[in-house]
Amino acid sequence: MKKGTKLVALLLGLALMVPACTPGTNPSKSAEPGTSSEAPVNYKVTISNKEELQAEWFVGDQSRKVNLEVEPKANITQLVNEGKIQITSSDPAKLAIEGQMASPVAAGEVTITVKCGESQDTVAINLQAKQTVQEKYGVEHAGTEEDPFTNEEACKVAKHEKYNKEDFYVKGKVASFYHAPGSREDGAVSFYLEPAEGKTEKFEVYKCYKDKEQKQKLTDKDIWVGGVVTAHGVFTVYNGTQAETDGSAIFVKCEGNPPAERQTLTKTFAETLAAGNALADGDSTWDYYKFQGYVTVKSGNDYFLTATKGEALIPGKSDEAHGSRDVKGTNAIELYGAGKVEALAAKLLEGAKVEVTMIVKNYHGTVENGLDLKDENVTVLEAGTKWAVPEPTVANKTVTEFIALENNKKNAYSVKATIKAFKSGDTKDKYGNMTITDGTTDVAIYGSSATATALTWDGAGEYAFTNPQDFLTDETTSALKVGDEITMKLIRADYIKDGVTQAIQGTGVITAVTPSGGGGGEQTTTRVVDFAAKTAKHNAYNDTWAYGDVTIAGGANNNGGWTFVKMGGKQATITAAGHPGTWIKTDSATNYSVASVTIKYVGKCYNQDSEKATVKVESYSDAALATKVAETPAAEVAAIDTNEGVNEVTYTFPAAQAANMYYKVCFDIINTTTYNGVVALEKITFNAAA
Repeated sequence: MKKGTKLVALLLGLALMVPACTPGTNPSKSAEPGTSSEAPVNYKVTISNKEELQAEWFVGDQSRKVNLEVEPKANITQLVNEGKIQITSSDPAKLAIEGQMASPVAAGEVTITVKCGESQDTVAINLQAKQTVQEKYGVEHAGTEEDPFTNEEACKVAKHEKYNKEDFYVKGKVASFYHAPGSREDGAVSFYLEPAEGKTEKFEVYKCYKDKEQKQKLTDKDIWVGGVVTAHGVFTVYNGTQAETDGSAIFVKCEGNPPAERQTLTKTFAETLAAGNALADGDSTWDYYKFQGYVTVKSGNDYFLTATKGEALIPGKSDEAHGSRDVKGTNAIELYGAGKVEALAAKLLEGAKVEVTMIVKNYHGTVENGLDLKDENVTVLEAGTKWAVPEPTVANKTVTEFIALENNKKNAYSVKATIKAFKSGDTKDKYGNMTITDGTTDVAIYGSSATATALTWDGAGEYAFTNPQDFLTDETTSALKVGDEITMKLIRADYIKDGVTQAIQGTGVITAVTPSGGGGGEQTTTRVVDFAAKTAKHNAYNDTWAYGDVTIAGGANNNGGWTFVKMGGKQATITAAGHPGTWIKTDSATNYSVASVTIKYVGKCYNQDSEKATVKVESYSDAALATKVAETPAAEVAAIDTNEGVNEVTYTFPAAQAANMYYKVCFDIINTTTYNGVVALEKITFNAAA
């Protein structure tokens, strides 16, 4: 043997002895002389879900995952992908394995073996022959086009534990429509099948299209109430109870005699409302109804008509089982989605008397149009007046953020900054011109005042600033000096010449002052209600409870499980008799003048038809809240896109409130769902005035 051959053979033998299941080493390389290599790891591997794998398993059923445990702990997926753990089938023709997934192919007995180095584990599987649809679901029919399910069979299969998103056919008589023909732009219809005698559960064919490409629209000639329809699609269960197709069903045919042509019936407002209330939920009249009413309420793209001008809407109670829509008024007829048609929106002004021709529908107790409205469906008999635009939410911004905004008067912002200079250095002028900074960016203020009414919302969509020129005489502004921290309600007022922006500017009112350390009076400690501190715990939405020195009604913090308080219970709670309302009030007086109140919202702010909150703050001179002094403009809480989102909103009083006042944060809650909580609050801050 040549010199050195024995050493090479020894090293090669050692490399071959290293187990495959030893991550962190490379058997093909030996350690450098004088260094130490990582010791091999020997894993013990076991199958952790044997009972699940051995449970009744039929050919054609879903694949099952072979779950593993290794000791010591390691990344099992990585070990399998690297081939350091091998999962094999004793008969791949019966049970195919890919990665950790096992799929039944043919009936018979087979063993799954898992190996990692010298460690291994096994489990014996008995695969049964493929079941028929009838055997699998306990039904009479096969769910094919030639042998479709009945209404009851479709309900049973959709809720069956073995159902695996298969496409089945179902046949039955149309009991009523949820989306009638022509009611949707995409041409889809949704309808309920009539149950067998003595049965009550209805299967819903939800969003059924005429063709797979969704290019053709279903009409009254294709499908009608009483017709025997065949359709197919994937089944699902909505809201835990309603068996239906998943929103992409395909129409096959409808048999029977279609109804006569639609007629237009001239009715009074009361007759039309009564006809809608008499319908089953989701059902529509066949004939058109022509009636007259007054435009009373606008809500987004929806308008509500009443029998008389300015009639107050009488609230109703929505269907808690659906819980997805607010019933605006039991004495009103809703023109749903009318605002999406520009010509209609221009007609439907406040107080207008209109004549409407429409199919009438009952939607969870609301009487509304069963088909989308067009311009020709509404005739104006008496013109109305332009709708007042509510003042938008005043969002908090830094100076840096403020100068990045658009130059318009449609929004105002609460900006906290430090006075850097007045128009002439330390010298003020009567107009309140100055420069403020956030430490990073400066902006010029072209006119300001501490008079709250100097900045007003015109109700038509814009703010207007009228300078009272009292900066030198007002008690608050006359005491200001360079270095003071101020909070301003600002709008953009850029200087533009010949269409070119010469300077970015803001103008507005001063809502709070914190004097600099160089003088100007003693600083006031700010009152803050911090729900993250969890100083009290509560779990109900139908009562009141104490949190520090405030009282909360209609809110809870999951018995201290949340770092916030959710306000507004579910539909059934907030509409129940004896509900105390939804509010937060201070139990003790605030010992300083308050200019505004800032609320920090965190998550759960959907701002949609089914869940919405409008908030305002009221001030009172007494602890019993018997004498109201002032209130801030009410504003809807804007939506937060993610659960981690934050939205801080400042509610500003028309004028700074005197010291020793009591405050109540009032929540006007809409929640037609079965879920608790509409807005989540982390903190309330009472901002001091000068």
